[in-house]
Amino acid sequence: MPPATPPTSLDRAAGLLAPLIDVLPVDDVLVWSRAGEFASAMAAPGGSGAGSGLEGRSLAELEAAGPPTAVAAAALRGALTGESGELEWNPRGGSATHRLRCVPLREDERVIGVGAALERLPEAQDAGELAIRLERCQRDLQHLAYVTSHDLSEPLRIMSGYAEMLERRYEEQLDDRGRRYLASIVAGAGHLHELLEALLAYSRARSQPIAFEPVELDEVMGAVRRELAGPLAARAAELTSDPLPVVSGESPRLVAVLVELVGNAIEFSPDAPRVHVTARDGGATWEITVSDQGIGIDPAQHDRVFELFQRLHSREEHPGAGAGLTVARETARAHGGDLCVESEAGGGSAFILTLPKPPPETPGAPR
Repeated sequence: MPPATPPTSLDRAAGLLAPLIDVLPVDDVLVWSRAGEFASAMAAPGGSGAGSGLEGRSLAELEAAGPPTAVAAAALRGALTGESGELEWNPRGGSATHRLRCVPLREDERVIGVGAALERLPEAQDAGELAIRLERCQRDLQHLAYVTSHDLSEPLRIMSGYAEMLERRYEEQLDDRGRRYLASIVAGAGHLHELLEALLAYSRARSQPIAFEPVELDEVMGAVRRELAGPLAARAAELTSDPLPVVSGESPRLVAVLVELVGNAIEFSPDAPRVHVTARDGGATWEITVSDQGIGIDPAQHDRVFELFQRLHSREEHPGAGAGLTVARETARAHGGDLCVESEAGGGSAFILTLPKPPPETPGAPR
């Protein structure tokens, strides 16, 4: 019996999409290679199928067919350049009947293909149908968190454990190539675990309600200093703050947001970084600004830094899943606030966290 063909990078990337079709409101997930060749299709169980006419056809064939399939092909080509996109269109022309979401598939920061999630648009939706759909999306998101933390994490933990055991016990029996292969398995499992944990944190930030109470941000900053004591000492960093107000929110989650913002300011600054936290009265809200003198962010990349798993630097330069700012923004929005950035490349950054004030009658509200 001939040996099984090892999975390609595109197979592995497509495989990561497979579990999501069970929990997200899509009809089909389609995959094309970097060269534009059709690679695979996955249909949602019990779904009607999107019936888009894209399945089984290369991008060149879709382009040659002319409108309207060429419009979809253009969106897919765009994803091959590294940019995600969304399109509502009708494969037969006329009013839109489908939603097509295109995302680049990457391995080691290199685009190796494109994945497309297809969803048939409802014929009509009244307010009641929209409410039902919103509730369904909420349940889907909560189920996604469960799948991530249990169904996916457990087999990954087992695989990683056995790979590490092989590395400890049998490393001397392997040649250099075998040791490299085994090290790649261990590193890949670790990275996937990091992505799953980040996805779980993102799901929680979107789905778990906030237990609102008055929160002293000066106390929050004390917790931030304790949690970041190691990085602050290692980089000889100086973290200062003005007197900070009382906001309405959930203290542990606000600690996590400010740890992310201050931690990034330390990491993306030269030696002996200086980070300063200020507050500005915004009327019904407080604007908390975390400023640094680091490498800055090109204005064209401001939106991208908040996108899930999007990175401006390689993992070798700056480790991490690329989800911290996404989770921080979702947490801010769950509080009824927001998170944005003001920055220029080479000119430092200022992340502005907007949070609600406590109700005036609440004890401890800002005077």
